[in-house]
Amino acid sequence: MVLRAPASKRSPEQAEERLLVEAAQKDPARFAELYEINFERVYGFIARRVGDRDAAEDLTSEVFHKALANLRRFEWRDVPFVAWLLRIAANAIADRAQRRGESWLLRILRS
Repeated sequence: MVLRAPASKRSPEQAEERLLVEAAQKDPARFAELYEINFERVYGFIARRVGDRDAAEDLTSEVFHKALANLRRFEWRDVPFVAWLLRIAANAIADRAQRRGESWLLRILRS
């Protein structure tokens, strides 16, 4: 069971973000706005975990490519859109760690 705030109790930012997501789902060119809003948070999340600028840039690019490719499947659940992006990022980091045999990083990501 998912608890959701009534529409009247949602913040204006949540409502605006939802409209942006819905617009991007209909017109992928609108995804650029979501990218601009969320880039720094996603990049920072990744950079803190991988500790390598080139890898962080590559993984951030991968996250936004995956998000755009799967945007039509995104379902709004009254949590910030960035939460979905950070889940994609965590999975991308884990995939990279697994490919590189970095079991220590996998343990951190799973904790």
